[in-house]
Amino acid sequence: MIKSVRRWYRPASVTAALELLSKKRVKPYAGGTSFQRGGNPDLHAFLDLRQLPLHEIKEQARDIEIGALVRFSDLARYSFPDARAILSLAVSQAASNTLRNLITIGGSLADHPAWSNLLAPLLVLEARIKVAGAAQEYYPLPQFLQEKICAGATLITGVHLPPAPGFGAYRRWARTRFDYSVVDVAVYLECRQNQIQCARLALGNLWATARRIPEIEARLTGRDLRDPELPELLKLPPVKIAPHPGFSSAFRLNLTHQLLCAVLQQIREQSHAN
Repeated sequence: MIKSVRRWYRPASVTAALELLSKKRVKPYAGGTSFQRGGNPDLHAFLDLRQLPLHEIKEQARDIEIGALVRFSDLARYSFPDARAILSLAVSQAASNTLRNLITIGGSLADHPAWSNLLAPLLVLEARIKVAGAAQEYYPLPQFLQEKICAGATLITGVHLPPAPGFGAYRRWARTRFDYSVVDVAVYLECRQNQIQCARLALGNLWATARRIPEIEARLTGRDLRDPELPELLKLPPVKIAPHPGFSSAFRLNLTHQLLCAVLQQIREQSHAN
């Protein structure tokens, strides 16, 4: 229980929520899975976002908009029309069934916890984050992560995904099904007559937040998808990763390469099937 909390606000509009958020010591609340128990002396009130009209997934003319209050369980069941389906796959493997019924995409973007599996697929899908408030516009995900856009009276209201007509694949590795992943990988390729025209690759849980790997993307671009040398091109450049309490850096880097090779083979099979 957070003993310092004395009030709950329950606005019905984004405008009302932003006005309340401008008050001091107010914390937004949606699924509630990221709060630490035990109290926070700086917290006075919760801003319950669950009545805001941000629960839908909308297919629009040029992209798909995912409302910030869409839960992981909703995303896991959603049938995306193209390679954006890797997002459904990723969130279906995050946490447990019970938690997926609570976790929202907006909350996971605001806090990007290690267990969410969200950032790597969003990076390769070139997601844009829609924010309302002091900074009211769309942000490419890398900029959103680097600039801490949510500081102050701002709210994430949605995620926009452009069409992804190519091939996508996602994999994670963890000690148990419900454990945090030691590493997760997402790859998106667009090919023309088996020549890779566009390559996007992102890795999660090797650092504080997921990253794209432009060196590998550059190596893959222009190569034939069937080229037997492609697995060698998937080796990471010299890079320092964050320490892990259970596994050495050498093990995790080797594991990453194995997952990337498995993802490449999956994309080859998708291409052959088409």
